[in-house]
Amino acid sequence: MRKIIEFKTGAKSSQDIVAKTRELWADSIDLGGLTCQYSATSYYFGRCKGLDDCLSFNGQLWQQGQSFPLWDEGCGAGGWNASSRALIEFLSAIRYRRFLNSSMTNQLLDATLEDSNENSTALAWDRPWSADGQTNLGKGGDSPGDSFETHTYITRLPNNCDAVILVNTDVSDNPASLLINAYQYSIGEDAAPPNYYDIATNGKGDGETISRVAVNTVRTGASENQHVVAFKNNYGSLKLAAWNVDPEEGQITFKDDATAGTADGALAIHAKELAISDGVNFATASLGAADELTVISWKYDGAKLTQYGLGFGVEAQEVAVAKAQGTGTTGRVVTAIRTMGGNLRLDVWEFNNTNKTVTLKDTYNAGAAQEIAIKTLKFGAYLSSTARVVTALRNGGGQLQVDVWDVNSSGQLQRLGKGLFGAVTATTNSLFKIAIDTEGEGGDFFDTFGFMTAFINEDGKAQIATWRVSGEGMIVDKRGDDIYDDEMSDLAASASTVTMRRSSDDKLRTVKWKINSNGGIAGYSARKDELTIKRVSATANFFTAFQLTNDLLRVYNWKITE
Repeated sequence: MRKIIEFKTGAKSSQDIVAKTRELWADSIDLGGLTCQYSATSYYFGRCKGLDDCLSFNGQLWQQGQSFPLWDEGCGAGGWNASSRALIEFLSAIRYRRFLNSSMTNQLLDATLEDSNENSTALAWDRPWSADGQTNLGKGGDSPGDSFETHTYITRLPNNCDAVILVNTDVSDNPASLLINAYQYSIGEDAAPPNYYDIATNGKGDGETISRVAVNTVRTGASENQHVVAFKNNYGSLKLAAWNVDPEEGQITFKDDATAGTADGALAIHAKELAISDGVNFATASLGAADELTVISWKYDGAKLTQYGLGFGVEAQEVAVAKAQGTGTTGRVVTAIRTMGGNLRLDVWEFNNTNKTVTLKDTYNAGAAQEIAIKTLKFGAYLSSTARVVTALRNGGGQLQVDVWDVNSSGQLQRLGKGLFGAVTATTNSLFKIAIDTEGEGGDFFDTFGFMTAFINEDGKAQIATWRVSGEGMIVDKRGDDIYDDEMSDLAASASTVTMRRSSDDKLRTVKWKINSNGGIAGYSARKDELTIKRVSATANFFTAFQLTNDLLRVYNWKITE
């Protein structure tokens, strides 16, 4: 667009484009305040990064800054900024056709357009949103800075009304969610006012060179959380690293590591792909050099990692694992794999860390599947308990499919109900396209019957859906869905929060959704980071492990407050 403007008008700089815009139409309708120049007297705020001139407010340290350079070099289709009053006047000028003719204005304001996948879209606006049976147009934007930004959202409302919101602090880029949900609350569509989440890192740790990563929760407590990260090391072997976290102060302490080995300890266990279950006594599931499934039982006692039994399964292309039963040295996990034939297979494994055995208890073979994820929906504290797990995958038709499974006291699988939703993008380079969150924040919805799926849809956008399972497990009801309107290539989910790798620049995005007690979605808050990543895994409330673009391991503890 910049090149077109330069060619048609002879403009050579951002200053020229602003002057030409004012000459052609802005001045004539009293919109001379629109500019691509940032104000030299305007300051924005972001989290302190150890600078001497940080400010203290509400228990947090902040830094103050300005956009630089003062003229946006991308001035053209984007790069414009204005006061909230000027933006309202701009929306009014569009509504009352003050600078576009009727035909072009009608095209711009058409809220009935659909893209090639029959999703709602619009010309030059963000994805339309709905309230009270009416589709509404809106547009968001950011003014970038060095760890500080201002976030803006403008929207058209029913009854000839317009609205603008500006946020001058780079905490979470959620003005669209705040404004839309405030309106939906005002007309009675939402039962509660909009929520704002402060998403902040609260401690980090760094590790060695890796090429795959998964993280678990060993235990959580008021004074300490414990996590184990499983990864493929620089030699292609399965390796584990344990970290203890002070949840308040954010201090992350590395405690121990261990490389998985054969029963005699002579050889390291190779890992093409890998996954890890939760618990003090837990299991890793990995695919070996010959693609064979390898299940290993472990224990982390808060200070030391210990390997116990090994079990071997069939060849596979993908692997996921979830705990099912048992809190002591004996327990069961369920692995979900994509077989070499491209189908879903579930295996129940019983481990006994006292006698160092891992035994296959049951198997279930199902249909075509990709992007397989599995999570515990209802954990059985004892082997005699009945446990329930849920899988999410891309089925043979390209749709998101969720299935509910029970594991009985004998370790036998029973397939229960299923649900279907939108299309999921196909696999590329072993990146995660589907994730499941069964814990949320421990709220009313996530009570062993409700869960959330996150997936990358066929447009490459991150999308979530909430689900409710009936008591007997046969009915799986979708309660809500929402889209984060940006293209992503990898994601993980925990605590109603999705961490993602943005496709265009590999940068980390963290989005926290508000899930109501009935599964309805009441908006989100989002955080942008400059950290560039290749892969991400998430657990608990809220701990993440990343493979950075330089292939090093990094872990973050997060603090999310409402």
